Amino acid sequence: GVIVVNRLGAGGEMTASKLARLLGYPVTAELPCCPALRDAEDGGRLLSPSLTRWARRVDRLAGALEDAIEKAKA
Repeated sequence: GVIVVNRLGAGGEMTASKLARLLGYPVTAELPCCPALRDAEDGGRLLSPSLTRWARRVDRLAGALEDAIEKAKA
């Protein structure tokens, strides 16, 4: 299985390692904390495309998922 997590760690009650222990699977990818994302979610808005660490990590994750799907088809 693949586990992707977001908004864990600093300021929260859960860490990626604790979640992995609870679920019995390693965390495959962790999206970094991003104040802009937090503020957008708190305001009920979408995060506009930008060059944040979070957006870059999501792009990298999307590319890895596309590659995995293509490999599974072959």
